[in-house]
Amino acid sequence: MPSIKIISCATGSGLTLPYAPSQTLSSLKSSLLQSPSYASSRAVRLFYLGRELKTGGRTLDGLGVGRFNVWVMHALGDAKGGGEWEKEANRGKKAQQQPAKKQGAKRKVS
Repeated sequence: MPSIKIISCATGSGLTLPYAPSQTLSSLKSSLLQSPSYASSRAVRLFYLGRELKTGGRTLDGLGVGRFNVWVMHALGDAKGGGEWEKEANRGKKAQQQPAKKQGAKRKVS
């Protein structure tokens, strides 16, 4: 049975987990969150071949994991305390909430 390597985007550290084609994405995330390096995290986002895997009920095989003999995923989430991706998302929201700079009123030229 092949194994899948999950690399943390936050720390660059890797974790190897067993791969079963019938395993769901939700169960893989649960296994990941139970590992010592992610134990304090609340959530984790997984990426495979540049695409975020979102459908938790689908099997890894159905999501295309292992296709092209690629057995590496990237995990986004702070391995030390959870929420790095939330901080990043909030940073983006704050930038969007800032009002646009007012430009000087244009005078009508007659």
